[in-house]
Amino acid sequence: MNIIFEERNSSQIMIVAFFIAVVAFGVGVYMYWQGGSYNTSDTIGFIVAAIAIGVILFTFKNLTIRLYDDKLQFGFGLFKKTVMKGEIRKVEKKKYKFGNYLGYGIRRGMDKSWGYVIGGGEGIFIETEKQKFFFNTEKADELLQLIKQTLI
Repeated sequence: MNIIFEERNSSQIMIVAFFIAVVAFGVGVYMYWQGGSYNTSDTIGFIVAAIAIGVILFTFKNLTIRLYDDKLQFGFGLFKKTVMKGEIRKVEKKKYKFGNYLGYGIRRGMDKSWGYVIGGGEGIFIETEKQKFFFNTEKADELLQLIKQTLI
């Protein structure tokens, strides 16, 4: 199994949100150590929520795309989708439309496709027999040609 193409894109929005979660964690720790008028259970809940948000945002900060000689894999952290050779019915380059996905991360689009989205710009739209997918890439033209040559 050879890697033909690999790309990792970072989401600036998720990075900023991650730092906000870190600050919230710091505020929670400060509240805990200060004691006083702060309720301990509320403070601990605040810290746990900040940690959970930080972990989620850290997971979704990088979109990884890998094209092998027999499959295409894309996704965030542990949340990856794999499309095998021969499954693709249609593949094309498209622009990201916020009105379709209404956000970033893994999103269900108004067009019933699954979006793996880190921001605006271009991406690859893939249709299989069962599902449709869209994911951002900075190298849409190159990846589109490689997918056509390798998997279709």
